[in-house]
Amino acid sequence: MSICSAGDNALAMLTLDPSRVVVVDLSPAQIACLQLRIGAYRALSQPEFLELMGSRPSGNRGSLLDRSIASLDAETRAFWQDRRDDVIAYGAGGVGKFERYFRIFRTKLLPLVHSKKNTRRHFCLSAKKRAASVPCKAL
Repeated sequence: MSICSAGDNALAMLTLDPSRVVVVDLSPAQIACLQLRIGAYRALSQPEFLELMGSRPSGNRGSLLDRSIASLDAETRAFWQDRRDDVIAYGAGGVGKFERYFRIFRTKLLPLVHSKKNTRRHFCLSAKKRAASVPCKAL
């Protein structure tokens, strides 16, 4: 048994080959996140999964979302259809409240305190290290 919390621990428990994993959570959104991940693991390739989650740029998130939720229950499909525009814009991993707060911070508050040049200097790595890192364009 595990708290769902988007499913990270529950999915990790599966690597131990249990006969069953049970998740609970007070937040229906957390259960919907796990259900989406399960649907995406079943329907998408690994690069497509990364696109859907927002880890890679994509112009295909709408169709990737459709494929991922096609076999899920009606309630979970409705949950993700209600968030479709945000999934397309930010990826499924970027649509929660916490992630929204970070977007507000990055776009509204951080520029009041630091210039773009200063922000890049603090958060972007050298060109050699950048290839395996967060793209500096995002800052």
